[in-house]
Formats: sequence, C-alpha cells, structure tokens
Amino acid sequence: MEMKRIGCFMGMFLVGLLMFGLVSGAGYNIVVPTTTTDDSSSSGGGGGGSSAGGLTYAVNANQFLVGYSKEIGVNDRFKITVADELHYVKLTGLTNTTASINVSSDTQQATLVIGDVRKFDVNSDNNYDLSVKLESINSTSSKATLVIISINEQVTEEIAAMEENKESEAVDVMESEKEIGYNLWWIWVIIIVIVIGIIGAIIIYFKKK
Repeated sequence: MEMKRIGCFMGMFLVGLLMFGLVSGAGYNIVVPTTTTDDSSSSGGGGGGSSAGGLTYAVNANQFLVGYSKEIGVNDRFKITVADELHYVKLTGLTNTTASINVSSDTQQATLVIGDVRKFDVNSDNNYDLSVKLESINSTSSKATLVIISINEQVTEEIAAMEENKESEAVDVMESEKEIGYNLWWIWVIIIVIVIGIIGAIIIYFKKK
C-alpha cells in the first residue's frame, strides 16, 4: 500500500513537472484570448472599442502626431487616420523577445525585436507615413508595448533595404527562439523519461525485497 501511495504521488509530480516544462520551455508565450469588453479608460483618451478577438484603440490626430504608446495584447489594434483614410496596426503574435504586427488596409506584416523601429508606407504614395516601435514585452501578461507615431519620410532604396534587413534579422531571432524552445521541450521529455525509469527501478527493487 505504501508503494502505491509513493507511485501515485510521483505520478502526480511528474505530470506537474511535464506541464511546467512545456510552458516554461516552449520559448514563446501562451497568449490568452483578449476580451471584447469596451474599456474607454484604457486608451488614454482614444477609447477602446471591440474588434474580432481583441480591442480597437482609436488614436486621435494629436496623439498620432506626437507619438502614442500603449501596452496591448494579441489581436488588439490601433486605429489611425492617414490622409483621411482609416488604417489599423494590429498585434498578431508574441514571443519572449519579438512581436508580429499587421498594418492595414493594404496588408503589411512585420516582425520586431524589442527596441526595433519600423516604418510603413500605408497609402502607397512613396512616403513613409507610420513608425512603429516595439518598446517592451511583458511575458507575464503576454502583452507588448508599442509606440506609433506619424512620420513623413520619402521611401528610398537605402531605407527600404534597411527595413528589409531588420525584418530578416527579427525573423531569425523569432525562429531561433522557437527552435530553442523546441529543444528545451525535448530535454524535459528526456528528463521525465529518465525519472520514470528510476522510479520504476525503485518500485521493482522494493517489490523483490
């Protein structure tokens, strides 16, 4: 009976250990779907309206001009106006060090490392109209702080090449982080298999005695 209790306890311990390993070693955050409840106080005066799977924060012209910063979750988005047309900046994914965003109406996707600043031409007029900076990532809450600001800079081959290099480097960081998480997952599996083998050997030993 005592051995059964020990076995049951160790089984529960291993399940907990496995779950901890899967979460902590995955290399990217588990993101809880955001609510669609309106939160007018959370947008710093812009108002938080619901969108599919997240919140939409309307950024007024003055906020956009001087720069607007907010911590948001996956599927949350900013609504901005450029040349009298509505556009959106949406957070589509997070890891511990990178954030993926989607800029529309003409869809443009980008991956940013913490500290990265990216520029976007949202209306195809050969001028960058929008700058987005990934200020920080809160791994605990699975949220990222983005800073958006209105700009007016001509698109040049040099700047476009720099933007492409930033994207390539950020994607490499994201893939590397996921690969590390995958490797850590297998390390946890191996550790658990070894522990199970040791427990099994102990139980067999005591049964023989």
